[in-house]
Amino acid sequence: MGKLKSISGFWHRPLRGYTKALFIAYYLAVPFYVLWLATYFMNWDYPVTAAAFVFSEAAIISIFVILMTICWRPKVRLIPPARPDLSVDVFITTYNEDLEVLRPSIRHCLAMDYPHETYVLDDGCRPEVKELAESMGAKYIGRVSREHAKAGNLNNAMKYTQGDFIALFDADGIPKKNFLTELLGHFEDHKCAIVQANQMIYNFDSFQHSPYVQRDKFWNEQSIFWDIIQSGKDNLNGLTWCGSGSMLRRAAIEDVGGVAVDTVTEDFHTSIRLQAKGWKVVYHPAILSYSLGPRDYESFMGQRNRWSIGILQTLKKEFKTLLGPSRLDFFQRICAFSAISYIMESSVKVLTFILPGM
Repeated sequence: MGKLKSISGFWHRPLRGYTKALFIAYYLAVPFYVLWLATYFMNWDYPVTAAAFVFSEAAIISIFVILMTICWRPKVRLIPPARPDLSVDVFITTYNEDLEVLRPSIRHCLAMDYPHETYVLDDGCRPEVKELAESMGAKYIGRVSREHAKAGNLNNAMKYTQGDFIALFDADGIPKKNFLTELLGHFEDHKCAIVQANQMIYNFDSFQHSPYVQRDKFWNEQSIFWDIIQSGKDNLNGLTWCGSGSMLRRAAIEDVGGVAVDTVTEDFHTSIRLQAKGWKVVYHPAILSYSLGPRDYESFMGQRNRWSIGILQTLKKEFKTLLGPSRLDFFQRICAFSAISYIMESSVKVLTFILPGM
């Protein structure tokens, strides 16, 4: 098979002993701090304000404890090289994106250096998209019905394709030339269902980037998630599939009845279903693809609102699986519920603004 390749998280650094000791001391002190806050410090003559303050402090502590537990030890993986005889399809999903957004994605997907078939999956069923795809050398699968949105688009395309492995990109996804050869080796583990690669937002004028500090240009609002949290979740076998910039094992997706269609975050939902059946979702922390970030506040909030709704929908749908008997272990359950910390963090920020006036 050739020499194994080692790959670790972008921010992978072993914690020093005294740093671990400080965190452990913090964990142990938390219950006593909350008890002291609620019983001695707060003035309960103003119960609404006091309860809101205690809640905000408890929420901050909970978020910290959850994230530190996840990020305690990032994963270091040993990956065999890709076998030369695998059957690979590449899916590019689109609905109403401009052709100038879609064109670079098709061009870079076609240029990847492992034999594959490239398909443009058009939920808009637009003649101009069909003409563009076929003129560039890609195949086209249109769909008149938009039932179940992106998840339905993917499940529909799987009916008309045969590749054992599927690389997936949104309409704005730009893969590196070596995307397939870098990721296919992970599937030598026959329980590996999905490999999610790290990705970078390439439009530095996005709402997520700082417009003021030059050295922060490569940092954006999702950097902590991609560079730290995902590697930590990978170490706990509780990784979140994020859709674009990933590879799927067809047999695994079919084993759970296809991509989940019950929520608006089909990737997060499908991750839980796969892990509950013993499949692995793994992380490749090297940046192998690029995408566009929201350019303005409205787009940013619309995207984050959809993610928040989808997380809550998924936790509701899979509540019995996450809390009841299943093949999920303790840390996989923690990783799944950690997604709600994103919503908790927003609630704390709102309370921080309104508490002084209460």
